[in-house]
Amino acid sequence: MTEQSEFIEAIFSLSGKNCIVTGAGSGLGQHCALTFARAGANVALVDRDPAGMSKTAEQLAGYGVTVLQQEM
Repeated sequence: MTEQSEFIEAIFSLSGKNCIVTGAGSGLGQHCALTFARAGANVALVDRDPAGMSKTAEQLAGYGVTVLQQEM
């Protein structure tokens, strides 16, 4: 990793933070959940579509963060 990419990662790190994402089963909500997880945040997913939310949770599993799911 280059010095610049390490600097950027440090600035945008969400390690140890918690995020709640509504509409996490698809679209913008899903993209936000993935972005937060990539940055190291634990993510609580909320959606009316349990199948879509489960797919998002599966994608987040590889990032080593805690993922909670809540159907509306």
